[in-house]
Amino acid sequence: MLIFKFGKKSKLINYLFWTALDSLQSVFMAFILGRFIAAATKANMTLFLQNSVIAIVGFLIFCGISLLQVNAETRYVAAANLEIKQIMIKEILSTAPQTKAISDNISFMTNDLKLLETNGIKAEMDMVTNLLTFIFALVASLTYDIWTTLAFFVGSLVPLLISNFTQGRISQRGKEWSQANASFTNRLKDILTGKRTIRTYQAEATLGKKLVGLGSHLENSLRRMNLTIGVANSLAYTVAMLTAMTIPFGVGVYRIILGALTLASFISVMQLSNSIANPLMAIVGANNQRQTITEIQQRVLTAKQNQVAHAKNQSGLDQGQTIGEFSDLQLHNFAVTVDQRELFKQLNLKISAGEKVLITAPSGFGKSTLLAVLQDELVPSAGNYAFNGQPITQFSPTTVEEQFAWISQQPFAFDDTIQFNLTLGRHFSQQQIQQALQNAGLPQFSTDEGLNYQVGENGQNLSGGELQRLEIARAQLYDRPIILADEATSSLDQQTAEQVHQLFITSQKTLIEVAHQVPEDQLKDYDQVIRLDQVTMHG
Repeated sequence: MLIFKFGKKSKLINYLFWTALDSLQSVFMAFILGRFIAAATKANMTLFLQNSVIAIVGFLIFCGISLLQVNAETRYVAAANLEIKQIMIKEILSTAPQTKAISDNISFMTNDLKLLETNGIKAEMDMVTNLLTFIFALVASLTYDIWTTLAFFVGSLVPLLISNFTQGRISQRGKEWSQANASFTNRLKDILTGKRTIRTYQAEATLGKKLVGLGSHLENSLRRMNLTIGVANSLAYTVAMLTAMTIPFGVGVYRIILGALTLASFISVMQLSNSIANPLMAIVGANNQRQTITEIQQRVLTAKQNQVAHAKNQSGLDQGQTIGEFSDLQLHNFAVTVDQRELFKQLNLKISAGEKVLITAPSGFGKSTLLAVLQDELVPSAGNYAFNGQPITQFSPTTVEEQFAWISQQPFAFDDTIQFNLTLGRHFSQQQIQQALQNAGLPQFSTDEGLNYQVGENGQNLSGGELQRLEIARAQLYDRPIILADEATSSLDQQTAEQVHQLFITSQKTLIEVAHQVPEDQLKDYDQVIRLDQVTMHG
């Protein structure tokens, strides 16, 4: 169960303690009701007054217990949700960017995890609450009359058998809803991102119709899921009314007629029967809800298991080899396949420290993919990748990542300040930050006011050239031994592009630059010019 896998154990124990006490309320109710019936049948005013005082004090105490139980429950749910979010955020951030669409991750983090809370964690907590209520009620009821209690108990088990026939169908409906939700979110993201294009070409009606169609499919999937759950619950409820209420009630009346059971005891058993049959029915309903999140739950559990295994491996790697000062990297007979398309085959390449390397080819030949390969983000289909003469697998992913600075052809900025976009939350001196901005051609942001300037969502408050220079400044600031530049000067004017080019070429760092076209007079600046479209490369 999820509640035993996530959240702080101390908060779970606290929740279970107060839930157990709160579950005794049904037993107390039956006790009070039986004593009132006894007082009425005996016309005993003293018993009536005593019982009234006990009832008032008891229910006030249970009111306090209920408040503490609610507080414990909400604290545990918050802790469990936070842990799950932390796990999934870590999984998303540690997964290669090409692995999953952005919209899929957004849909999972917002909609799927909310469904996991309601139909998973809270459903399981409801099951625990009802199980405790059931156990206490059953034990208390047995003290009044064993045969009537057994009739209620056996009759209450029948609806549980029905749920076994519906769980698979409910699980399938939950999977269909999750897929429909991901499709709707993906299309919504596309439309919001391309809103300017839509307005320019008056495509609102067409794309709006597509979105409404996906929305209709989503709502129908949700309706079918809820309908399946509702039908299963209704069927189980109908059977329960017959086997868990009508038949046991007849058994109790029959035993009163025989004189084996008093009316007061029967009323107490009847009161407790609600806490026997209803909790079982509630458990059936909650378990039906749990079937809708099977796939979501599996992804979260798999992510947690992978992170535990990774932590163990990381510990071993941290105690093992370190890269040390970069000397060279080498690909030998390297092959990469992306979406069933082979981009490289028997690729051989060696780059030594301090070299300036240009990778060029027309679009579609995998220039950017090669940079992802060097950052160890893609698993090769064949061949070897060595760093400082050692297989890349000997080093932890973090150790490899620390060797590279990356400048993208599609620069990205966080919706934050210039300073945060440069430092990404790490500490650098003001002198280091200002020098990086100067080198990248952004002196206007080197003041306190400039560093606190908000770049806006997707960097909308900056020009394309400023965004490009911001990435260059970040690479300068982090001072990594290898710079990966993917069309790094594509958004710059000619003068600034030349300044940045000279900055790269004169640097002591290793430069691996990808470019579609480079002026002929600049080719001489590179130690290696690798043309992916011509031949298989040999280092």
